[in-house]
Amino acid sequence: MASIVSYGTYIPKSKIRITDIAASWNASGSEMEKSTGMIEKAFASEDEDLLTMSFESANAAIDSFHDKGNGDIDGILIGFDSDVEKGMEISPALISALNLDNGILASDIGPSHKSATTSIILMDGLIDSGLVKSGLVVAAGNLIGKEGEASGYRGSSASNSFILSKSDEGIADILGFYSFNSDVKDEWSIKSGEKMLSFSSGRFGSQLGYANHISKAVSGLFGKLGLKASDFKQVIFSQANTGQMLNTAKQLGFTSEQLEANSILKNTGDSGSTAEMVALANALESSDSGDLILLSSYSQGFGSDAIAIKVNKKSNPKNSVRSMLDGGRYLNYFDYLKSRKARIEW
Repeated sequence: MASIVSYGTYIPKSKIRITDIAASWNASGSEMEKSTGMIEKAFASEDEDLLTMSFESANAAIDSFHDKGNGDIDGILIGFDSDVEKGMEISPALISALNLDNGILASDIGPSHKSATTSIILMDGLIDSGLVKSGLVVAAGNLIGKEGEASGYRGSSASNSFILSKSDEGIADILGFYSFNSDVKDEWSIKSGEKMLSFSSGRFGSQLGYANHISKAVSGLFGKLGLKASDFKQVIFSQANTGQMLNTAKQLGFTSEQLEANSILKNTGDSGSTAEMVALANALESSDSGDLILLSSYSQGFGSDAIAIKVNKKSNPKNSVRSMLDGGRYLNYFDYLKSRKARIEW
């Protein structure tokens, strides 16, 4: 299995408080903070998109990689999640922006809420097989959601990049993974005039989706590697629903202390598959040698990946995840809408 040898994080500087969004919809700010598990979120400005955010995190990861005397990147996978940019190929432009060899393996995977974890699993396999020596995995998310609804409060933007390679000096080792996928019907469409309107009750996704798939993936990983809940120091779950995350974690035997790495997302928001990668970087910066980290994603498609990671040493990057939260600018709801509307029309 491969090791994580370096990584980089990018969190946009534009922010908005959840209470400001709630006030604009005549909703209770404290209740929305409680239901979303967030106090604020970061989002891409008018001049930012999946590509620019990917460049920032990937460039930081590569700088750290080269500082350690490593060679060249010969593979790149981008796991993205966006309800803004449609049909945008990121990897070709990113290869040029990063001045990488145009002959390397490159592919975009997504949009999906588990595209980042799947990209890590695929890159690990490529490295294990010898087809790739050092691979760059980029997670990029830019979610808006629907204003006035839960997705509008939670949707945010971020990017995180990891470089994987066979190394005795890696920050952490990938121990193994388990994926569970099944088809759960939760949407239907009716024709209204010339338009097709889609509906989703959310009931099946809640009852048969999140908890069921994550539980099956995590339990499968436990059985595959001979591990149990108490073996893990930190546990990272999909941020699609905070309440479901806490309930599912409790059912699997995890404690609130083990979920501490997820707390970073109360300041960053839900950037889809990237949110778990930001939480993973946060976990690496607060873990000690020998600690185990469980990383689990969920995509309402429906599927879940669970990955076990063993920390070799505490990470001290030039720009930590926490430091990325410093500074920035808080926008009022009107300016936030103007900024996000520009993103939608792009």
